[in-house]
Amino acid sequence: MTRRRKLLIGLAGLPLLAAALYLVGPRRVVDTRLPDLRLPAQLPALERAIATREAALSDITSGCAATLAWQGAPRTRTPLSLVYLHGFSATRQETAPLTERLAAALGANRFEARLRGHGRGGPPLGAAKAEEWLADGAEALEVGRRIGERVVVIAVSTGGSLATWLLTHGYDERIAALVLISPNFGPRHPAASLMAGPWGAQITRLVAGEERGFQPHNELQARYWTWRYPSQVLVEMQALVELAKASDPRQLRVPLLTIRSPRDQVLDPAPMAAFHQAAASQPKLQIDYEQSGDPSQHVLAGDVLSPESTEPLGARILEFLRPLVGEGRP
Repeated sequence: MTRRRKLLIGLAGLPLLAAALYLVGPRRVVDTRLPDLRLPAQLPALERAIATREAALSDITSGCAATLAWQGAPRTRTPLSLVYLHGFSATRQETAPLTERLAAALGANRFEARLRGHGRGGPPLGAAKAEEWLADGAEALEVGRRIGERVVVIAVSTGGSLATWLLTHGYDERIAALVLISPNFGPRHPAASLMAGPWGAQITRLVAGEERGFQPHNELQARYWTWRYPSQVLVEMQALVELAKASDPRQLRVPLLTIRSPRDQVLDPAPMAAFHQAAASQPKLQIDYEQSGDPSQHVLAGDVLSPESTEPLGARILEFLRPLVGEGRP
């Protein structure tokens, strides 16, 4: 064999070698073995434990701490409770006061979680891990079961990814319904899935730099979102999304309401509809909502980005929930 032929054969094999090196590269694998929950059994102690844990963090933005709120008599279980799981880089304020109004209408205690690292600025968010968010979500569901006989989960954006994984993996005990609002089954950007693939951390740092940021639409979003943070936490976010995407929708058996905008500029709306269609949930309803005031058509209600949508969207949610959970309060 001539030297020229050897060289050509060697060059022809370079793409295969590059592909092999890519595929064996390091990737983010989430450990889904969740720790045992250690929550006080008595409601007064549970309330104190949550408040004490949040108060120990002096850098939580005012109004963004995890919140346990009672309807009627304090520290008394209600027939129904609401659990709110917020989106990535956001806080419970993203759609507020939607959950508060729903809880009042249904006579339900509510727990609005704060996922690890959120509401505290860039560095704490950058240090958060997908495993911690899974644990936070599981804990939030258990808090919901402690404060209510049955639980309605309201999950927004990446909070929807979290809820999807939990409720398709055995954490659906006493869940009365799941309300997904703009659930994250994949960002609009076609290359986003690379972040959770081989060399994902290195690719993210190369493409996004050390920090990632976006321009808030107004002062309230600047206050209640973390809009600049270390880019590596995007790998954690995408790893959680990949868990949700890999979840079997046939394992979701609780009633399901999915609310999305076909014009969502942040997330791809197509897999939202695909997951909903494949879910085993009965009953289930998908609402395509295009009246949001959010310029990105992603945050579909709430005082921060879409105050005019809170009442009509809340009415649609109540219309779905009331046949399942009772009339609640007028």
